[in-house]
Amino acid sequence: MWRRTAPAERDAAGSEPFSLPAALARAALTVVVLALPLIAWLLRARGWPMLGNVLSIVLVAAALAACARALGVRATLLLLAAALALAGSAAGAGLPPVYWPPVAINFAMATVFAVSLVSGDPLIARFARLEGTLAPAMARYCRRLTLVWALYLALLGAIGIAIALHGDERIGAWWCGAVNYLLIAALFVGERWVRPHGARASVSEQARNALAVLRSRRA
Repeated sequence: MWRRTAPAERDAAGSEPFSLPAALARAALTVVVLALPLIAWLLRARGWPMLGNVLSIVLVAAALAACARALGVRATLLLLAAALALAGSAAGAGLPPVYWPPVAINFAMATVFAVSLVSGDPLIARFARLEGTLAPAMARYCRRLTLVWALYLALLGAIGIAIALHGDERIGAWWCGAVNYLLIAALFVGERWVRPHGARASVSEQARNALAVLRSRRA
């Protein structure tokens, strides 16, 4: 369905040469960042709720700033307005900020996927082009998959709001620290089983391609 890209072509497309120390450092940093929502909950459980709240707010701000790099000014302002509205509503309802990170991150990433559809360059297609040249059928598949990710992440964000409103902190901690990530990983890995036949990059290569695109100025 698509032609495999030669190593030189991938380097020209922006992929960095593989370095084991750099890969290990990135992996360690990723693990730490992913663990921060759970750490915020642990701080709350250990009697330091203010520290947990501050860490959660910093996480939300960092996620919004990272997504803003991939969005235009108008989309960024809309995302910021929505985030402020949700934060204000959560604060008014007495919901602690430790509930906020998965909600904000999922909605922010859903916005990035949705905006890429509107712009005419679906995000999944950009990931796939780092693996090879897309055939028309695969380009259509990438567009549909981008929509699936936008809707799926928005659904996870809505579930996060429902969990926060339910108010069970044990469920909130499990959702923020594990279940939300597992559901995202399930779609990321499970999609490979229904993908049209063609060149199949490894999961690690897919992850590197996705991060390379998301770190770019325009996702």
